[in-house]
Amino acid sequence: MQPFITVPKMDWIPTEFYFILPILIFVLAFAFNIYKHYSNNKKGNEKLSKK
Repeated sequence: MQPFITVPKMDWIPTEFYFILPILIFVLAFAFNIYKHYSNNKKGNEKLSKK
């Protein structure tokens, strides 16, 4: 019996990519959180300076 769905071979992706990918996602999420925090602080500072 042959499976209906065949998983394509990932030979063209280097094995290092699988180690880098989670780190990359973590760094991107971390940077996004810092950016959100910074933009929130900026808005808060603008409100304070208007008073």
